[in-house]
Amino acid sequence: MIQIQNLAKSYGVKTLFEGVHWQILPRRRYGLVGPNGAGKTTLLRIVCGELQADGGAVQKPKALRIGYLPQDV
Repeated sequence: MIQIQNLAKSYGVKTLFEGVHWQILPRRRYGLVGPNGAGKTTLLRIVCGELQADGGAVQKPKALRIGYLPQDV
């Protein structure tokens, strides 16, 4: 299980998201949708550990492996 608590991320004066709470349960499927620039990829990169959040926490088991295929620019 992955728990996201009060997560926040900004770039300069643009706030992508703040106050995000999410619990990702095992064996469940989730969809993350939104307009371009909403912060979907940034959120996933924070959960994977590639980026640091400005606030909040991501808790996950130490043995958990996350697969992530980055988008091409």
